[in-house]
Amino acid sequence: MKTNKSVKQIEICTGRIRGGITLRDSSAPENGNQALHVCLSPEKVMENRKALAAQTLPLERWALIWQKHTDRFVRVFDQDASRGSLDKNDSIMDYDAVYTTEPNLLIGVYTADCLGLLICDESTPLVCAIHSGWKGTAQNIVHKTMKHLLDKKLIHPQTVQIYFSPSIGYDSFEIGPEVKEAFMQSGKEIGLDYSDLFKPGKEDRWFADHQAMNLRVLASLGIPKENIYPTETDTKTTDTAFSFRRDGKATGEHFTYGWIDS
Repeated sequence: MKTNKSVKQIEICTGRIRGGITLRDSSAPENGNQALHVCLSPEKVMENRKALAAQTLPLERWALIWQKHTDRFVRVFDQDASRGSLDKNDSIMDYDAVYTTEPNLLIGVYTADCLGLLICDESTPLVCAIHSGWKGTAQNIVHKTMKHLLDKKLIHPQTVQIYFSPSIGYDSFEIGPEVKEAFMQSGKEIGLDYSDLFKPGKEDRWFADHQAMNLRVLASLGIPKENIYPTETDTKTTDTAFSFRRDGKATGEHFTYGWIDS
């Protein structure tokens, strides 16, 4: 992976599959925010999208979901091209994971503190993006999406590559007892124990290792450790990351995206 000098991002390439994770950039309009549903100025966001489109695919070849912290995933096809790219209200509504096997169709998810995952499998080829905030993890969205792709033989444990976006770190992710219980219950539903992934905070608060939970999910599905690329970036403490917990509603969002090159 490498940092691109035009749109500030982590660039990902696994052969035919191209993609990246955009970063916070104080020199860009609205700090480089790419999300129309979380912005101060739609016009500035479109400037950023056009800059990224110039380096990737035209906006008419983007197909975007509008995330609602669900456990739902959707497959997109050529007829979905341009949805959500110019008008947020035209997005594919109420999904938090999206995948495609169509060439030259760019998909992605938006995150600020939440975890974005880019799943690439050259052997199909397939590209998938998942938004997993605490609600998504508590609903097992990564497990449900990955198991679907594995069962359909659209990805394979030995050839899939998985990249994590910047997300909130263990020392920054403070939660209440009800969220801890939701995490513990979600683990039990898929045969996993997360009890060692919490440490006590003040009073009844806890700190949670959200990234480790998702790593444990992937391991349980047989994905080799060497095929997974976690992040070392804690969004709350890093200037080049978007963080809702740090900046509130004024924050923008990372765009974790990919496409299959023809």
